[in-house]
Amino acid sequence: MYDIKVDQFGHTFDCAEDETILEAALRNRVFLRYGCKHGGCGTCKVQLVDGDVELTASSYSLPPGERDGGTILVCQSYPVDDCVLDVAAMNLDEEEFFKGDGTAPGRPCWSRWRRSPTTSAGGAAPPEGAMPFIAGQFVNVEVPGHGAPRSYSMANGSADDDRIELICKILPGGLFSAYLDEQAKPGDEVVVNGPYGLMAIRLSHRDLVMVAGGSGLARCWPCSPTWPARAPTGR
Repeated sequence: MYDIKVDQFGHTFDCAEDETILEAALRNRVFLRYGCKHGGCGTCKVQLVDGDVELTASSYSLPPGERDGGTILVCQSYPVDDCVLDVAAMNLDEEEFFKGDGTAPGRPCWSRWRRSPTTSAGGAAPPEGAMPFIAGQFVNVEVPGHGAPRSYSMANGSADDDRIELICKILPGGLFSAYLDEQAKPGDEVVVNGPYGLMAIRLSHRDLVMVAGGSGLARCWPCSPTWPARAPTGR
């Protein structure tokens, strides 16, 4: 177990050897800005002031020059020593940092799944009530029987917070894909963690153009029906 100190706020939290600094921060209910959690977006860049980490980020999200200068991605950094971080680039205030990311703990949800040859669409209703989220956010679904998390964006609008709808691509050999393809049936219980992520529609007088890349269609789809009510152009 290592100590991670955030210089700006004088706060230290613990981080296990097998978890990233971001995972440890969220577990300890403090907030570090992040987006994809896979090292692709660069949102979680911070400066490593002291200590050392094992960094698994790809070169396009963290160029060699930045890496050599001490910049790390906390979603891809595993500590190998006590660390001190400079998070000034995240523009966090003290309230944001200590508030955490506002995610709910894992909760069981009753599921319904419908299947096509390449995708599976599922709806899960939290039995204890609503799961508030912002259109564009995602959840981690624990694979039944394994506990390993898989991330999927909500495919329904945030007004429908009494349920979450997911679109899952069926991948040969995939852990969650195998569950959906071979085991899942209506009424099965799954555990969902979240919501996570900072993607959201910002108010603008310009027309909106959304391009679905690696995040897939699901993340952009729920943003569309919420936009006309907020934008003067309605497009």
